[in-house]
Amino acid sequence: MSPVDDARYNSSYSTTIKRRGCTAETREKILEDLKGWVVDPKGAKVYWMNGMAGTGKTTIVYSLCEWLEENRQLGGNFFCSRISALCRNVNNIVPTLAYQLAQYSPAFRSTLCKVLEEKPEASKLNVERQFEKLVREPMHAVKTAMPESVVVVVDALDECDDGDAFRLFLETLLKLAADLPLKFFVTSRPEPAIRDKMLAPGYSRSVLHLHDVEESIVEADIKKYLTEALGSMSPPPSPDEVERLAKLAGKLFIYAATAVRYIRPGDLRVNSSARLRTVLGMVSGSTKQHDELSRLYTSILSAAIDPERLEEQEKSDILLTLWTVVCAKEPMTVRTLASLLNLTEEQVRFSLQPLRSIIHVQEGIQGLVSPFHASFPDYLFDKRRSRKFHCKTTRHNEILANGCFDVMKAQLQFNICKLNSSFVFDEDVLDLQERIEKSIAAALSYACRYWGEHLRQGNSTVMIHERLVDFLTHRLLFWMEVLNLERRMAIGGEILRQVQEWLPKDSDINTWKQVADAEAFVTRFAAGACTRSTPHIYISGLPFCPRSSSVRENYWEHTRGLIRD
Repeated sequence: MSPVDDARYNSSYSTTIKRRGCTAETREKILEDLKGWVVDPKGAKVYWMNGMAGTGKTTIVYSLCEWLEENRQLGGNFFCSRISALCRNVNNIVPTLAYQLAQYSPAFRSTLCKVLEEKPEASKLNVERQFEKLVREPMHAVKTAMPESVVVVVDALDECDDGDAFRLFLETLLKLAADLPLKFFVTSRPEPAIRDKMLAPGYSRSVLHLHDVEESIVEADIKKYLTEALGSMSPPPSPDEVERLAKLAGKLFIYAATAVRYIRPGDLRVNSSARLRTVLGMVSGSTKQHDELSRLYTSILSAAIDPERLEEQEKSDILLTLWTVVCAKEPMTVRTLASLLNLTEEQVRFSLQPLRSIIHVQEGIQGLVSPFHASFPDYLFDKRRSRKFHCKTTRHNEILANGCFDVMKAQLQFNICKLNSSFVFDEDVLDLQERIEKSIAAALSYACRYWGEHLRQGNSTVMIHERLVDFLTHRLLFWMEVLNLERRMAIGGEILRQVQEWLPKDSDINTWKQVADAEAFVTRFAAGACTRSTPHIYISGLPFCPRSSSVRENYWEHTRGLIRD
């Protein structure tokens, strides 16, 4: 099994994206009700807490997990995140929870090990079979050994990117939970696909609609948060100003948190009183909460991209950087952003500086850049809400696909890690990890893993087709080296299969053949034992490639002189 450590509520990744629990003395009624459900022996086996974006779901769940862990009742937890490839993959949820349950219970661990001995591929099955083999089967065997009121938590299920898979996960959970000595706490937005499953008749579950909590209770909690967060201002906001700010926030904690970061950023010297007046001065003409959030985001971006003080190129750089952060498949460093966008690191840092209240920039050279909250990409992707700041996803993914091709063209090369012999397995090269870190930059790693996704989600243009064929003709095997060295060879065939699905039906016959032959070659190599030694891409893979394959045609003559046993 390969558990996802980043998915834990208090992982190092959670610090990177600034996940935290509730401010003291806030959300008390909700947390007390949840604790009551945990300890109630007659409580429903599944509890679904749903709420619109920005209502504070994850913060509440974080506090619940802290309490459960203190009381030795946290069996496992998985916090989904759309900005992490591992944390948005629903197929990682059950194996990670099973691994954590094995850490929690020695009896369960012993039984799970027996299951894995008999069926070692269990974690690679679909989510229904995963749940059957990795949770239900071993848990039934140790039912009497489990303490009461053990809870398993799954947060933000709607941030997973495979709708069919998470619907199957919910079906399986609701069907099998009743017979298990566990309780399951699940949170999400009230997306139709999730709501329909969770409210389907025939299952026992508890439901809390977070956005239906009485507004006066939420407003009181938001006022407490604002008073604490802005209390160090000089002078601090008056009770009337706090009241007005809380009214603007409505039931959206993310509005309050974003306003705080804008008014009082931790790493910048600003006129906080003037910024507070700016936020309070925004004209409210709507009772819709997300209109207020849109207005706040627009105000922050208007101040950041001020045409009176910025050159056109500077404004362009800020928007280019901003749209890349929200379209990225995982958080990137400043250096990686610069490489993909063909900007300098100084340009990227300058572009991010005025966006610090809505974009999180982790400190240090390896610091990652990501949106503070999922509601911000939602805003940018909706033209009606973001207007002049709207991110056209197809156009920007085309830009990022080109950026990936640029990086791979510049950095991929034959025998990138200078491996001396095909007789030595990669795992036996003593300094291989150091060679990988030295030779495969983060930008190249990102480009090798995600060029296909950006290609599929971008515009289909003549130029992008030409770049695809150029890549397949000149750099396919070098790309395979990177995937194999990073132990990601299995994704290569899937990327190329997705490219086949993306290709328009009227594409050039040569393009179709290039992609199909590449997919067959990569899939065949990934399925064999030769993956244990990267040089065997050339030593074994290429010589046994069919003579009719374009892969052999493209590379055979060029690599024969380079290959040595």
